[in-house]
Order: sequence, then C-alpha cells, then structure tokens
Amino acid sequence: VLARLKDFLHTLIVYEASQLTEPALIGLVMRFRKFILIGDQNQLPPVVTQSPHFCRVPDPILLEAGIRTLDRSLFERMIEQSQNRGWGKSYGMLTTHFRMHAEIASLIDPWYGHRLKCGSEAQRADYEFLGPEDGRWKRVLSAGRVVFIHSPHEMTSKYHDTEARRIVSLLKYLRDSGGASFKPEHVGVVTPWRTQIGLIRNLLGAESNLQEVNIDTVERFQGSENRIILVSMAVYHPAQLALLRSPGVFRYREADERETEVSLDRKLLVTLSRAKQQILFFGVERVLRAYPHYASVFWRMLKVEMPEKGCWG
Repeated sequence: VLARLKDFLHTLIVYEASQLTEPALIGLVMRFRKFILIGDQNQLPPVVTQSPHFCRVPDPILLEAGIRTLDRSLFERMIEQSQNRGWGKSYGMLTTHFRMHAEIASLIDPWYGHRLKCGSEAQRADYEFLGPEDGRWKRVLSAGRVVFIHSPHEMTSKYHDTEARRIVSLLKYLRDSGGASFKPEHVGVVTPWRTQIGLIRNLLGAESNLQEVNIDTVERFQGSENRIILVSMAVYHPAQLALLRSPGVFRYREADERETEVSLDRKLLVTLSRAKQQILFFGVERVLRAYPHYASVFWRMLKVEMPEKGCWG
C-alpha cells in the first residue's frame, strides 16, 4: 500500500522507533522524502533472537556510517550520529510527561539529565493511603510512593517464595480495601522470571479477579502503565542480577554546552517508569545494592521492614 502511495506521501512518522531494528525499518523510510522517528533509546532495545556474533557488521563503509551491528535500532544510530557530527537541530527531547508522580519520576530523572517535567498538578499531589488497618499492609502502603521491602535470603533459582506470598497477600489487601472501586488494571506485577510469574499465579489460585492482574516480565510491560506497580526481583546472588542487566548510555549537553554521559540500566528504568502513583520494590537488599544502578535508586526509596516469616495468604 505504501509503495503505491509513495508519490502522494511526503513524510513518514514512526512511533516507538527505538523498538525496531535498522534492517526492519530502513526499506520503509527510504520511500519517503522525510521521516520522523519517535522513541526512547533509554528503554529496552529491539528484541533479537540471533546471537550478537551473527549481527556484527564487517563492512568498512557501513562501519564508517556507524552501522556496527544489525540488532540496533535506526533511531539509536541516528541519535548517535547527530550527536557525533553536531547536528543539534536534527534531534530533540520531549521533556514533559503525564504518567508518573513526581516522586517516582525522580528515580529515573538522573538518567535523562534531570530534564523530566510533570505535565499536571496531579503528578505533584501529596500522598495519603486511606485503606483499612490490618497491622501490616496499611503501614507499608502509607509509607510513601516509592517503597522498598527487604526480602529474606532464599537460595532458590528464578523464584522467591516469600516474595510471591507477600505479593499475593498485598494484592488481596488492595482488592479488599478498594471494594467495588478496585479494578485489576489498577495494579501490575513485574518480575524477571517466568518461574516467579507461575508461582504467584499458582498462589492466587481461584481468585479470578486477581488472576486478571497483569503479572509479567519487564519486556512485556514496556508500553503499559498501572496506578501501582509491585516488583518482585527474586534474586539471591549478584550473578543472577548480572543476567538481568541491560546497560545503556544517555548523552546530553549541559547548559554550558559541555557534553555529559550518564550510564543507566534499561530494564530497571522501564520497570520503575510503569508506575503512575506508587511503586513497591521487593528484593534482597544486599544483592541489589551490589549493582550501582540499583543502589542509586534505593537511597531515594523508603525502606520498610517486615517480619521474614508469617502468614501471607
């Protein structure tokens, strides 16, 4: 269809362009006189199943153009080329967002050069949780908008029993305290492991309305949002955490024109930015703090202690 319309269309606009590899997109953009790519190179890169070895580019002409690998997005390469060549007018950044509360946005703002701005007053509203007292979850939920709950050390691979039971207990509390106003889409659960997803769903059992809650990996959460996000890391050793890393770099110019680079973790950034009003992070503190990007976030979170054993059903 586009081939037939190419004589009538002048500009192509590609949304979520950072999710598309260059080979997937280049044939399309070449049909237009002008193209506009919209995306975020700080979020997760395109999903590619081939080994990085088979994606490498050996051709010297392509390498000179900045095409070093075929698993990269055209969006990211164009940003890099524009910065390297001083094409300041060929790219820009949308700094106003309308999703996250300001306290949640502050967790990822350093990875955008401290440029994020809230688009509404509601994103700066004071926080107050009015749920019923249960001696446990009201205290946690009332603590603030960004909360870290330390998990006991469990030497299990890709699942964590205590975290799963706490997540299920908290979901039930949110449903019961919300009453008729509770909707499954109000809350989401992010965890890196399919095993942990299965354990949480098994513990939910016949709770049909809670089975409708989105419980998934961060890769499948990208692009979505929920009022409350619960994060279950389910790791007990830094080596496990290393498997989850998705390193990235954000380059920007300071007010005095100095170019600055800041390193980031794309998976962590996407996880944090799914929450609109509150995020609760479950994990083994010692393990997570071993990774600088997690450590840089946790000092901004309010830590809440909970008994390591107890009834969470």
